[in-house]
Amino acid sequence: MTPKSQLAAATAIAALTVAIACSDIVSPDLKGQAYEWRLVIGTDTLNFHWPRNRLPVKIWVEDQYGMPGYIREGIREWRGAFLYGEWDGVLTGDSNSADVIVRTILPPPQSMPASVASCQGATDIDTVTTRFELRVPVRLYVYPSVPNAPDITRCLQTVATHELGHSLGIFRHSQDSTNIMFGVPVANAPSTSDIATAILAYHLTAQMLPVRP
Repeated sequence: MTPKSQLAAATAIAALTVAIACSDIVSPDLKGQAYEWRLVIGTDTLNFHWPRNRLPVKIWVEDQYGMPGYIREGIREWRGAFLYGEWDGVLTGDSNSADVIVRTILPPPQSMPASVASCQGATDIDTVTTRFELRVPVRLYVYPSVPNAPDITRCLQTVATHELGHSLGIFRHSQDSTNIMFGVPVANAPSTSDIATAILAYHLTAQMLPVRP
């Protein structure tokens, strides 16, 4: 991130903190340090969040390895990060109308999967030619590399929550291993820094809008 973009992000965090602190409602948890989350395409640094009129985000999950349960828990974790309901998700049985599709197959090689000891995951972000549109459905992959590994339950939950973080707009990885959005996630849940990053993404103007083919 350039010094200019670092300053802009810090200023946005400060402005958001001041604006909320001056209100009578309880402020969201901004104790953590936000990290760079935006998608960089060429010279554009692009923020994305789901518009209010698209909530709750509809998520279709392939029913293998208990994945619907892991995604439900991931939804619960990320929903709890937002005090004002800026993001929400719900499982749907209709894959044709889903905003996000979760598959339990080996991630495509081009997706640069986040590999953990006994499972791996990936998220495909498909931008159309304008760069300012995000093609939906967003596709997530969570795959047990070693299905009978002793830590498989924890691994699948960690990776499912991590990939959901990408789908809500955190497009880059944290450099801090204590964050769920670290490149090789080991955290159990979103940290205060993950939460601060998600809140910032949803309180800045989105340059990308979700569109269907």
